[in-house]
Amino acid sequence: MSDPDAQRFLEAYWRLRRHFVAEVGPRLEAAHGLELSRVFLLHYVAASDLAPSEIAAAMLLPPHAISRRLMALERSGYLERSLDPDDARRRVLNPTPAGLRLIAAARESLGEAVETLLARLEPEHRQSFLAGLEALTGTGCGEGERRAERTGETTEPPRSASPPTAAPDDPDSATHAESREAGEQP
Repeated sequence: MSDPDAQRFLEAYWRLRRHFVAEVGPRLEAAHGLELSRVFLLHYVAASDLAPSEIAAAMLLPPHAISRRLMALERSGYLERSLDPDDARRRVLNPTPAGLRLIAAARESLGEAVETLLARLEPEHRQSFLAGLEALTGTGCGEGERRAERTGETTEPPRSASPPTAAPDDPDSATHAESREAGEQP
């Protein structure tokens, strides 16, 4: 790689990812009993009206992996499925009250962890960093209110309808899938 900025970006990204997975993931699981990838999945369900196959595509995971995780969330009482009132062939996913409480509590834990990381930055660097991330990922303020608008829910959905495209602690994530395609071991 000849571009020093690209190398610098990749190295910083992987260090941040490792830190997040190694430090935040276990704390989240200890505090709330749910691994990071399932918290992100529950977040997707709460923040959107996507079908399981659409969630799988958005999270860059195979549909069978999403299906297993959705079943586990349902068995745990965090998620319920019902028939779509507009299309009887389609099942609608909704977080239960317990699922919404878990999302809120996990969001607080994640927020504290991210705040600790961001506190290392001076305020002007923090805003530039966040704006840069939003520009790189095509996200920003005001996204993801479809479910609230559609259903009129008063319970605040997660702050963003666009969690990371692959759960950071997920061995089936796009990063690992790319390694497998290249013949590497994850």
